[in-house]
Amino acid sequence: MEGRTMLLVTHELGFAYHFATGILFLHEGRILEEGPPARLLKEPREERLRMFLQRFTEFRF
Repeated sequence: MEGRTMLLVTHELGFAYHFATGILFLHEGRILEEGPPARLLKEPREERLRMFLQRFTEFRF
């Protein structure tokens, strides 16, 4: 749909990777990192995001 935005909160990283156009990583109510799924999930810059992603070993890019 053109001209519409949808906000979705999920821990389903495979879903987010394949369907989102942008991802925000929140920690304690603050945005720590944002960007396109491929960059954010494959090359996180923030240590807290890297620690979070280590818990998820079952999703596929």
